[in-house]
Amino acid sequence: MSKISVIDLEEQLALRINQELSKQLDDVIIKMQQIAQEFAIKQVKERSPLKNVLTTATDPMSSIEVIKNYIRYQVGRKDASKIWKLEKIENGKKEIFANAVITQINDLTANIESIFNAINSSIDKELKPFLEKNKDNQDSINPSLNHNQLEKLELLKEYLYNNKSHIRQNIHLKLTQLYLGYLSREHTALIGS
Repeated sequence: MSKISVIDLEEQLALRINQELSKQLDDVIIKMQQIAQEFAIKQVKERSPLKNVLTTATDPMSSIEVIKNYIRYQVGRKDASKIWKLEKIENGKKEIFANAVITQINDLTANIESIFNAINSSIDKELKPFLEKNKDNQDSINPSLNHNQLEKLELLKEYLYNNKSHIRQNIHLKLTQLYLGYLSREHTALIGS
């Protein structure tokens, strides 16, 4: 019987997610900087209204849909920050900043897939030595490798597969929180310069 708990698996997965998140951050920051420049958010000289959406995003009860709903709500408020209604016209189509932010949040799915696939590949790579063929070309477990490590990896792989939807949602939320945090900092830096 396995002595590996769900908590152990979640901790191992969290470490792998954080490693892969750090590899995606530059891409996310570049996208954020482009949107900040395209909409010239530095023209809104008030204390960053993006901090409020970041507070919503980091609330323990938050989700991607809650965040997007909050952004749409800001657009509809009479006394809302002007930043949400900043406009750009591209190819004859008008777009407001709030909708562009929501689109970028939705478009984080490519980064999410990269993270998920990298984690899956790393587990497969670590499993490979355990499943090497023996001299008789029969599948066997290499006895020189730790059986406990094999069990951990197999359980982690199974946990990843069985919970992929939930894991992707959590990665999306973390990436969105990072995106909004950097967007808020970008606005503060732009109005300060």
